Amino acid sequence: MNGPVGGTAGDAENDPAENPRSTPPGSSGGDPADRSASGPRPVVAAATCAVGLGLAMFDNTAVIVALPSLGDSLGSSVSGLQWVAATTSLAAAAVLPFSGALGDRFGTRRAVRIGLAVFALAVLAASVAPSLPLLLAARVFQGAGIALMLPNGAALLQANVSDAARSRTFGTWISVSSIGLIAGPLAGGWLVSELGWRSIFLVPVPFALLGMLGTLRLAERRDERQAGRLDLAGSAVAGTGLALLCWSLIEFGRSDGDTGWATGCLVAAVLVFAALVPVERRAASPAIDLSLLRNRTYVAIMVSVMLYNATTTGGAFLVSLLLQDVRGFGAVETGLIILVATIGMPFGGQLTGRLAQGGSLRRLMAGAITVLALAYVLVSALALGPLAWIAVPLLLTGFASGVLYSGDTLAVLGTVDPGKTASGLASLSLVRQVGAVLGIAVLGSLSALAERVHLVDLGLRAGLLVAGLSVIPGVLLLLRHLPRPSPKSP
Repeated sequence: MNGPVGGTAGDAENDPAENPRSTPPGSSGGDPADRSASGPRPVVAAATCAVGLGLAMFDNTAVIVALPSLGDSLGSSVSGLQWVAATTSLAAAAVLPFSGALGDRFGTRRAVRIGLAVFALAVLAASVAPSLPLLLAARVFQGAGIALMLPNGAALLQANVSDAARSRTFGTWISVSSIGLIAGPLAGGWLVSELGWRSIFLVPVPFALLGMLGTLRLAERRDERQAGRLDLAGSAVAGTGLALLCWSLIEFGRSDGDTGWATGCLVAAVLVFAALVPVERRAASPAIDLSLLRNRTYVAIMVSVMLYNATTTGGAFLVSLLLQDVRGFGAVETGLIILVATIGMPFGGQLTGRLAQGGSLRRLMAGAITVLALAYVLVSALALGPLAWIAVPLLLTGFASGVLYSGDTLAVLGTVDPGKTASGLASLSLVRQVGAVLGIAVLGSLSALAERVHLVDLGLRAGLLVAGLSVIPGVLLLLRHLPRPSPKSP
């Protein structure tokens, strides 16, 4: 393994990250055969690029466990807790159309560093927020940092591994980042119980700093074909439309029954998205590549991604409320139970990395969605029984999620132009965030409605049932549109 790339100022002349002329025109990562030879080992690259995703996963699961305590401290209703859980996804969805273009133009390594720095500062602000509005403001900046980290982290990893090692390395990437997912409920539950909910926002800071240092060992490749002007207008229009859409979804879940504001936001979102089409058609380098919508495989992947992200995020939100508000468990016990749902994720990611060859990805992802649907139906049916009864389906949700999060990344990488890897992965992250907000809003609204009629347990179980059933169309889409296995040679 060679030394760090771009580690000192003296190396800048030979560092593509600091000297754009060192990157050949049209290059998006150099010769694939040279990537593993000139950079760190694939496992080191995967671990470094996994920091951003791991921190996002930690934040999501730790905050989910902390919601009841946070709500009591700040006097928040279920609707307010929906906002706490969904604000980062809302902000990320608004920034993602711009983040991929920034990575393509200025470099994915630089974008990852900035994202880690913004995220670290935002969680520090969240840890001292004295009120719900200020906490939500801090989480907006968390979402902006996540939007910079996730697609550009995956694109940076793509530029530092050979094509032959890609599937296995991305499986490792998911497995390493899953440490954050596993640590979130466990550490979050203990921290909330012993130190209070504010302490969970301090954990990511040192890891963000380590991630920034780790990127010094990674080579950067930027796409010289993106040297033209950034599509600021398209990014602004798309971000505004997504923010309005996500805002309307959250507002529809409010328990006061007033949907006027939500309806207005939804209408405004439709109008903004309608304006996006002519804006992007006139752009020389559009932030949102509308031509991809003519690719049925790409559309099928994105619809499936939205469905199962709505299920996993909304389902976790409901499970946390069910365990603490209905079953009466504390934060530590809830964290341990949710931990069960995360243990299987690294194994799912590794399985995908090993088996995602040819048409195997089609069967793996369709099978994982089927398992996910069955698992949430079982959790709904057994939610009020002994905890041992729901342990197995919760474990299966994590395993299926590991397969899907690794598989959809590989599927998109096989669909988009290599010169627009960061933008393509930004679209994937964007759809994940919109799906997360959709799940929290729709499934959370069932809980809020049930709370109004004093049937909290029934509402939460109905939400879990809906979570399981809603992903079934994704199975049909992937089986129909993803590539089938190549015929074996005689």
